[in-house]
Amino acid sequence: MLTPVPFYFLRHGETDWNAAYRAQGRQDIPLNTRGRQQARDAALRLHDCGIRTICSSPLLRARETADIIAQGLGLSINTVQDLQEAHLGPFEGSMPGRWLQRWRGGHTDAGMESHAGFQQRTQAAIHEALTQPGPVLIVAHGGTHAVLQQLTRIIADTHQTNAQALFFQPPDALRSYWSSTLI
Repeated sequence: MLTPVPFYFLRHGETDWNAAYRAQGRQDIPLNTRGRQQARDAALRLHDCGIRTICSSPLLRARETADIIAQGLGLSINTVQDLQEAHLGPFEGSMPGRWLQRWRGGHTDAGMESHAGFQQRTQAAIHEALTQPGPVLIVAHGGTHAVLQQLTRIIADTHQTNAQALFFQPPDALRSYWSSTLI
């Protein structure tokens, strides 16, 4: 179960590897020019959302995105180590393919983090982030978003684009399910 508090989630801005559809995993790839602009745009969209805490993955692309947003909102950043993307071992830098489907299905090649281990680690990191004063903004990765989809049972037909902010609301007296809204 996910801690039932409202929060924001934002996948990092674009990198050159995103633009080339290469799996990044734990590779510490910086934002490209477009990614930095996406982060500045996200900061403007999030300005009046009342965010009190920003929690970020330590990987450069997420941290750089969080830094730009933090500057725009006048906040500091809490780094949550376990918000890192999955360690994909020998497949980092490659195009997603059958190997990714196999990994999600439970097959782990040498040097890779298991999918189940990634899910457990990420869930614990999200819980850690949500113990901070809220509303919290979590800045992380596409894999983190996939775990959030499982935890909230909000399954979108498409993956989350770079620097797209979502507001997650827990179930309440009027609604028995999680909801998310694009910001």
